[in-house]
Amino acid sequence: MASAAALALLLSAAWAQDRGDDTPMVPGPQTMPPPHEAPMEWHTFVDTARGFALDVPSTHRVAASGASYYVHTTHLGEPTVPDMSLVFLRDTSVEAQLKEQYGPDADTEQVALGPGTEGVRVTVTYHAGDGTPYRESSYLVPSDDGVVRIMRWESFDWDPFDDVARSFRWWTPVRGRGE
Repeated sequence: MASAAALALLLSAAWAQDRGDDTPMVPGPQTMPPPHEAPMEWHTFVDTARGFALDVPSTHRVAASGASYYVHTTHLGEPTVPDMSLVFLRDTSVEAQLKEQYGPDADTEQVALGPGTEGVRVTVTYHAGDGTPYRESSYLVPSDDGVVRIMRWESFDWDPFDDVARSFRWWTPVRGRGE
């Protein structure tokens, strides 16, 4: 309970942080049908400081805290526990992360993410307390100075995770429009 309260406090601070024009929400795709749901509205989160964009359901927001980003919704105006996280890991590689964080039993697959962006989908089999096996996926995206790790926050409970993670793309501002 204390960790949930600490996380809520962290997200509240990150949510309240004035990010100015660095992280605008801009209109994205009109609708995007997730695999098992009716079409939903989406918007695009752009972080010009880190140079990436991410499509998220219109019910969700992205909060930043240092090198970590949390995709979450709100309840009564307050941020909830995140559905997923993105962490920028400096001075590492996809290969190093696979070895250090996932081990030899991880299944890997090269995947196309958002336009012009490639990554690796990593799937690992874990076992619940009762011994029941379950599979969990995350993504590793190489960057100029490390890796971006995209993970579900609480295992397999958020259906749009793969759609959101696969929308990740490196973003470069268009120059020459009144600049």
